[in-house]
Amino acid sequence: MWNNLSTREKRLLGLLAVLLVCVGLYWFVFKPQWQACSRLRSELELARKQLKAARNTCAALDRETKALHKAEAELADLRAFFYTDLQDGGTVFDFGLKALEKNVVITKFKPFAVIDRETHLVLPIELGVRGAYPAVAAYLDLLEHLFCLSEIRFLDIEAEKEDALPTGDVQAEALLLLYSEPSPEGRLMLEEMSRWDVGRFNAFARPASTAALLPGKTAPRNNYRSGNASGVSEPDFGYVK
Repeated sequence: MWNNLSTREKRLLGLLAVLLVCVGLYWFVFKPQWQACSRLRSELELARKQLKAARNTCAALDRETKALHKAEAELADLRAFFYTDLQDGGTVFDFGLKALEKNVVITKFKPFAVIDRETHLVLPIELGVRGAYPAVAAYLDLLEHLFCLSEIRFLDIEAEKEDALPTGDVQAEALLLLYSEPSPEGRLMLEEMSRWDVGRFNAFARPASTAALLPGKTAPRNNYRSGNASGVSEPDFGYVK
């Protein structure tokens, strides 16, 4: 049959065979290899980016480790303010002692129920203080630097008057907030403080027999209020956040 074909037909069949071989090579050999090469290039580029990110992470490891240790140290310092033992009664004594040192009179000390803010616990204390303005200001500043994390959220200061004339003293009404962590220990500490039985409205009023004062101290004017005569309403817990 091949011998019956003309030279022109033989050349056309040869060209067709070469074309079929080329198409087969492209379709079954070259194209799969090209697709595999493109896929490998994409994977290689992704691996290079991941390697670069890993190298950057390794380079920052020392810096991040130092930052972690610093944050842990700061956290340990802050957590110390949340672990204060309020069950020995020394806190009430500390409030009174600081007032005596600053020559001011505590006219009201009323703890309320513990408020749970999920991330922390808050114990509100309604506090009244009387004395000379510089002494009252110094005492209130001490209250924000207590044994535990504390804050004065509300403050109202009015000048004291006698016979319509100023006496030089001021009366301060404040809402003091004590904070603790929301752990069983922190909750128990604040609940213990909220249950303090002060026995009377003014737990710091001097009894009939005046106790000895600290050396170099003089007794402030003994003009205590009883009940809620100051006219100040219960603290607005909208201040407590």
